[in-house]
Amino acid sequence: MGTCLTVIKVVGTTSLGIYAGVIASNLSNYGIMSHVLKTATVATSEKATGLVLGKIKTTGALLASLGTIATGAFIMAYTQAPRALKHPYLIYASLVAPLTSIIYLGLTRPHLHQYCELKKMKKQRQAERPASKKHKQEVISELDNSTYKDLGDVLTTSDEETPSAQTTSTGDEDSEAEQEVELHLAQKSLLDTLYSVHLGDYINVAISTLGFVVATVGLYGDY
Repeated sequence: MGTCLTVIKVVGTTSLGIYAGVIASNLSNYGIMSHVLKTATVATSEKATGLVLGKIKTTGALLASLGTIATGAFIMAYTQAPRALKHPYLIYASLVAPLTSIIYLGLTRPHLHQYCELKKMKKQRQAERPASKKHKQEVISELDNSTYKDLGDVLTTSDEETPSAQTTSTGDEDSEAEQEVELHLAQKSLLDTLYSVHLGDYINVAISTLGFVVATVGLYGDY
């Protein structure tokens, strides 16, 4: 029983140490990912966003796995240990992962929610654009086929073609302006999310490191 408890405690302590190390390594990634977002253009925005979100999701999944292992190991060690070995450090160490997860969630949730809303609005606008473009083409076609064109007046024909070209040009400019605005809003939302994660890293690296030290000292003190 004693050997089994020792193995469980070692697994929990090791997982907690790796957990703290992963958070510490994230501190150096903030500058790189923020630079990727700030330098993204309309053409490269999807790729840049995918890279940043992919990194956040991968790190989150890794931390969730390590945190689950560490928390489960410490809880198991505490519940299975004899009364004399139910030390408080096992409880403290088991709370590190849940506490840091709550901090991450509290800091990033508002910005991620805003980003999701922006993505939803963007999809709605993209769905509306074909219908709007088709409507404009129908209006232009009606003008071209109107009775004014049948008069055969060259000046009238020239005057009618010019507004059509201007309408198309204006539509393209409006579309580009909308894309620029969407890119700016998406970048700002993701940059805010990155900053929140970065702030959470600073807080959580201290908490997880302290938890790892407490677990290590407690494990050493048991034997």
